Amino acid sequence: EEKKEPEKKESEKKASKKVSIKRTINIRDKNKDIEKREIKRYYDEGMNYYNGVGKRINYTEAFNLLLKAANKQYHRAEFMVGQCYYFGQGVSQDRKIAYTWYSKAVAHGNTSARQMLAKLKAENMSQTPCQHLSMMLQREKEIHDSAIQCEIGKCYLNGIGTKENRTEAFQWFQK
Repeated sequence: EEKKEPEKKESEKKASKKVSIKRTINIRDKNKDIEKREIKRYYDEGMNYYNGVGKRINYTEAFNLLLKAANKQYHRAEFMVGQCYYFGQGVSQDRKIAYTWYSKAVAHGNTSARQMLAKLKAENMSQTPCQHLSMMLQREKEIHDSAIQCEIGKCYLNGIGTKENRTEAFQWFQK
């Protein structure tokens, strides 16, 4: 019986530890959920100010709220902060800072930001975006990004930065 007593206490300690660990994990999960909701709230509220939904358009307020969400690595907010800098909405226009925010957004999976990066690169090279895309084509044999493929198709379709070629445009749209 003396052996059973220490074994019982030991198993009670292990069970108590498991419960404690589960509580800690649950608290962490709840804290992450709260933080995600807070980030989303900042983003949504910022977009409401940006678009004038339910309130007057106020780019400064929009920028401040979007920046809070962007600083928590929310890719949509990072993209919008880039937009604010690109167009000078709520903040002084600064294409270099816009480029930084678009890059962050791309790193976190935002495809719209990828298009803006291409546009900024083209502007820096004194080219139209389509001319820049044509240069990209010469460097890379295959482009797998559907948004870029679509933009290249538009360039061929409309003869922007390249000769108009409906057949080539159609091929890019099909990729």
